[in-house]
Amino acid sequence: MPPEVKVSKERIVETAYRMSREKGFDKVTARKLAAELGCSTQPIFRSYKNMDMLKSDINEMANKTFGDILSKSFSSGNPLYSMAMNYVEFARTEKNLFKMMFMEESSEGNTFTDLFESEELDGILMRMKDLEGFSLVERRLLFMQTWIFAHGMASMVVTGDLKLDDKDLRDLMHATVEQLMR
Repeated sequence: MPPEVKVSKERIVETAYRMSREKGFDKVTARKLAAELGCSTQPIFRSYKNMDMLKSDINEMANKTFGDILSKSFSSGNPLYSMAMNYVEFARTEKNLFKMMFMEESSEGNTFTDLFESEELDGILMRMKDLEGFSLVERRLLFMQTWIFAHGMASMVVTGDLKLDDKDLRDLMHATVEQLMR
């Protein structure tokens, strides 16, 4: 009978995810993760062939966290503005996840181009009542312009290059989205 697994794959990925949120995935090594789990590296490499496979699972968890934050965009007000501000808020509150997801060389399925060309985005854009009167092509262009501005703002927040309070960030984003929609 094989020995009982004392460190589950779920516990490994949850611990690595927490460590990634706190320190960044680049600081998560098999040895540091094993020390955090109180075990050798053997259980980690029994569950994951390599650290890139673990990072893939962490990316999935980060995408869920990001998706949960972004889904709040449709509860009130202009969803294009809300989506952009929620993106900036994600960068502010989850700096290390933001860096991993949006400031490192993109992995497949995680690029802006992938998002921009997705049918899922078309459905979201067509449901945005604030964009009635705009064609799908125009909606996509508005989304692209807003997203690029939001990404610049979010990246500057993460790196500390933009030091505006919450009200000033919101005012700047609101003015930009309003200008783009004219």
